[in-house]
Amino acid sequence: MKECAILSALGSDRVGIADDLSAALARLGVEIEESRMATLGGQFAIIMRVCGEAGRVADLHTNLNALGAGLGFHLELKQSGGRQPSREGSSLIVECYSMGAPGIGAVAAILKKHNVNIEDMETDASSAPWSRENTFRLRAHITIPPSTSAAEVRRELRILEQERDLDLVIRPSLPLGAE
Repeated sequence: MKECAILSALGSDRVGIADDLSAALARLGVEIEESRMATLGGQFAIIMRVCGEAGRVADLHTNLNALGAGLGFHLELKQSGGRQPSREGSSLIVECYSMGAPGIGAVAAILKKHNVNIEDMETDASSAPWSRENTFRLRAHITIPPSTSAAEVRRELRILEQERDLDLVIRPSLPLGAE
């Protein structure tokens, strides 16, 4: 029987982390099925769904502290079910660009108000080469439930775009690899 868990890791960034971590997991008979990795402020963070045959996830849990120490990472493991079924509704990508204040909270508040689920979100800030002003980018994959008006969500996001002087792009989500 297959067992799955959510593994998170945090530590100083260095070359070869993904290879070292995946090799250590493979030695324990555990495979990475889904993951998100990022480097922020010199720190590497990863969250992944790992799976293995019965007992392998328990072995990982038993060896977690030693594995983390060997890799130089703080590791946490939480039990999980299998892959989550797709949510019903409209799947969209929302991208937001701005100079200065990003407005993550304002975007998130609109989505929450309409019971919209954020499937995945990433943000970043950088200095614009032509002005040195801070530029901000938000990209979110969202699911609007069938009971919610997608037109109303779009309308409120467009109002926010005008109020905050944002550049907003809303488009249908495509399957992984098709974008």
